[in-house]
Amino acid sequence: MFRTCLTCALATAACQKVLSVESLLDFERHGHTVTRGLISPEDFQSQVPVLQRYVREKESAAAAHSAFIMSAQGMAGMEPPFLQTFNPHRHSPVAWQWTLALLSAACALLGTERLRLYQTSLFWKRRGHDATAWHQDLMTAPIATNDFITAWVPLHRVGSIEESPLVFQSCTHKDLAAKVHHEQLEEMGIDPLSCPGPEDFGEHHVPLEEGDVTWHHGWVQHGAPALTKGVSRMAFTASYFADGALVMAPAETEAEHPELPLLAPA
Repeated sequence: MFRTCLTCALATAACQKVLSVESLLDFERHGHTVTRGLISPEDFQSQVPVLQRYVREKESAAAAHSAFIMSAQGMAGMEPPFLQTFNPHRHSPVAWQWTLALLSAACALLGTERLRLYQTSLFWKRRGHDATAWHQDLMTAPIATNDFITAWVPLHRVGSIEESPLVFQSCTHKDLAAKVHHEQLEEMGIDPLSCPGPEDFGEHHVPLEEGDVTWHHGWVQHGAPALTKGVSRMAFTASYFADGALVMAPAETEAEHPELPLLAPA
């Protein structure tokens, strides 16, 4: 678990100069932000087809995993919210290249020089898939830390909410007791005890052009509406956490994270 430690001391300082002050403040204050054109047009055009082929090659395995999870949750026979292929960076050089390409921005946003890679994923949401319900990444990560960030990179343009972008509940990374703020719900005429879904509430960063990347903190509530425009939506994600975090062992005891080789991004 967590076999890779990534260091980017020099890259962090450089990226903090490249990232706008608005992006840094957005992430700190709201728990999410967007970096426009972080992946170059040349890299995007040449590398995205490789990731799309990988998603389709792993479709059967992803579908079987989704069916297992839905059954375990008592929802056998229902449509899943998406198909997920785990850790493509272990087999795809392009996925590993993107993991490193996103590293310096992740370090800058978290304000750290050393990160560990939690996991990468490729998501495929299609017509008929359900909405992705509100959730927090750190709720299912066995790590004792608040320093956790996920990059979300759509593999094509996402021009509207109907194309299923990520939607965020701002500031919930600093307000863990509330999934949404009561004042916002009351202004909308909604009972605070009844939280609307991602299709009706929250903030997003569309339109997202090719090469744009959204970022969200591990405690931010986020989800995605069902796809109602287009045939499918694919996205690559990479999640990182600050080096030095404690990992929850199976016996519910805390253990020091082992020291592992450091890798420096090109």
